[in-house]
Amino acid sequence: MGRRTCHRWCSVNNKRRPVPYARVAKMWAAGTNIPEIAKSIRRTGKRDDPFHGMRVILSLMHKGYRDASGQLVKLPYRVSKSSVRLSRKAGKRLLPEEELLAGGYRQSRQGFHRGGGRLPSLPCLR
Repeated sequence: MGRRTCHRWCSVNNKRRPVPYARVAKMWAAGTNIPEIAKSIRRTGKRDDPFHGMRVILSLMHKGYRDASGQLVKLPYRVSKSSVRLSRKAGKRLLPEEELLAGGYRQSRQGFHRGGGRLPSLPCLR
C-alpha cells in the first residue's frame, strides 16, 4: 500500500476560496454597496482597509470574468465612461514635488520613494 501524499498545489491545502462571481454580479446590478457585498460573501479583511479585497475583485470583474457558461462577461460600471476615463487619468497623473515631500516621500536621483532608505544624518554626539 503506497503512502498518501499531498503536494502543495493540492486542493486539500488550498486556502483560497473561489469568488462567487454570479452572486457578486447580481448584487452589483441590484445596487448593493461594496461593504454589504463583502460582508455577504465573507470577504472582509482585518486590517486598515477591510474592503480592499472586495474592490480588487470588482476591478478585475470590470476587466472581464468567466460566467457559468464559460463566456467572458464584463461587470458594468455604475458611472459614465467619461467619469471612468477621467478617474484613470487622474490616478496616473504625477503629484507635484511639494505634495510628495510633505506626504513622507524622499527624493533620490531615481525619483521619489516612499519610506525606507537611510535616515537623515544626525550630528555626532561625542
